[in-house]
Amino acid sequence: MQCEPRLEFALPAEPASVPQVRRAVTRQLLAWDLGDLADAVSLAASELSTNAVLHAGRAFRVPMERIADGARVAVTDAPARRPHPDLTRHRLHSR
Repeated sequence: MQCEPRLEFALPAEPASVPQVRRAVTRQLLAWDLGDLADAVSLAASELSTNAVLHAGRAFRVPMERIADGARVAVTDAPARRPHPDLTRHRLHSR
């Protein structure tokens, strides 16, 4: 993995992606000389990845950033569509 201060990888919503996340996060933390955080952070990232696979059901991203006292890791997925308020009820009942 890269030793850049920021990186992001994208994965498909498949069960096989979860262990890939855990390995990739661990490798990157080791590259950043943050091996003491590897177990806890990779576990959290794999749990969040599992949620993305099971509940979002679409590709997801894992952005990582080296910060002063550690690392920031997230798991994000794009919404299937932008939420739109249901104005039908409002139009029917307001005058």
